[in-house]
Amino acid sequence: MVDVDNTYGNTILQLCLFLFMYRYHTMCPGQKIKFISSGMERSFILHLPAGYSKKDTMDYPLILCLHGKGSNGREMKMYTGLNKTGNEMKAIIAYPTTTGELWPYEDTVAIWTETTYLLDLIAYLAAHHKADLDHVYMSGMSSGGIFTYTFASRYPLSVKGIAVVSGNITLLAKQDVEHNASILPPLLLIHGTKDEILYNGRAGFCLNAEDSFATYRASCQDQSPVTQWMPDLRKDKCTVEKITYHCPEEMIYYRIHNGGHHWPGANFNAALFTSLHLGRYCRDISANDAIKDFILNIEGR
Repeated sequence: MVDVDNTYGNTILQLCLFLFMYRYHTMCPGQKIKFISSGMERSFILHLPAGYSKKDTMDYPLILCLHGKGSNGREMKMYTGLNKTGNEMKAIIAYPTTTGELWPYEDTVAIWTETTYLLDLIAYLAAHHKADLDHVYMSGMSSGGIFTYTFASRYPLSVKGIAVVSGNITLLAKQDVEHNASILPPLLLIHGTKDEILYNGRAGFCLNAEDSFATYRASCQDQSPVTQWMPDLRKDKCTVEKITYHCPEEMIYYRIHNGGHHWPGANFNAALFTSLHLGRYCRDISANDAIKDFILNIEGR
């Protein structure tokens, strides 16, 4: 039997969230840019920081933000609210969109196509929008987080740091991680321990969250990580443990105990838009703030 009252309540809530997303989109617009990569027309959503000018003598840091399965660049912009962080940091934000339902995991041809697309995107932004090639960062959620690991392991000198939210290292990418261990860029990982989709990994496909972090930082000589428990601000039955390694640049793991498959501090709870069991939405930390602090630390600012 269908719970009519509950169904009605969910419908109203989803409508309110849709209206919020529309309002946010109109207040924080992003320009859709099209260009050619590997003979195909590709696109991405571009956000230029407040005060940006092509007349500036400076170049701007660049943050790529990769969406999860079934989403796209525009939705990722609305979901994360990362534009605000870009304004605060005077950084360009680009939200690329993959060609399929998700960023590729095992298809080597598709992986080559999408890594080439991201390399071309970085070059395009440097040529047309003053993005600094020496200050490129990449972030991603779920499928986008998995591909962030993949890209950084294949092209470690193309990015200065990566931030992965609810993503793991695939068995294919593990080979590149181990091969390029000494030159991998710093890592920020945010993962919930009750993420039923990816925390425990998937047999024959990817490592679990703990092994992903351990494998990535394997070349780090720091054997005395600093552990800090973040304030339990929301009393939402989840707690956040921050683990910091100095390698010498920081590699950081926000382990969200009882947390689910979410971007902490997102503009809305993604579970309201899917039938997937995403788990608890923890709001004790903001992924955007963590990314901002992570990048500023690397930049020495």
